[in-house]
Amino acid sequence: METIERVRRVFAEHFGTDLLEAIGNDQPAFKFGHPVGPKDLDSLDLVEFVMGIEDEFKIAIPDDDAEQMTTIARAAFMVDALVRAQHGKAGIAA
Repeated sequence: METIERVRRVFAEHFGTDLLEAIGNDQPAFKFGHPVGPKDLDSLDLVEFVMGIEDEFKIAIPDDDAEQMTTIARAAFMVDALVRAQHGKAGIAA
């Protein structure tokens, strides 16, 4: 399974498929102070999402990187880089 699909699954598990469909991959999900679809996401929501990503990919995400995960596509890109950095070129299995 591709990284973006796994990130989308984690997002959907935490916030629902309807919100995932409302924002797509490139729309900001965590743009503080602005509503996203039918729900406002805040910093606590971002923390929960990041923890879900860490569990899914068996990585540690530094706070500075977590704050930059504002879209699904950006989160997937960053996860790929962190997996390579923390698990080597082979990465980890899905």
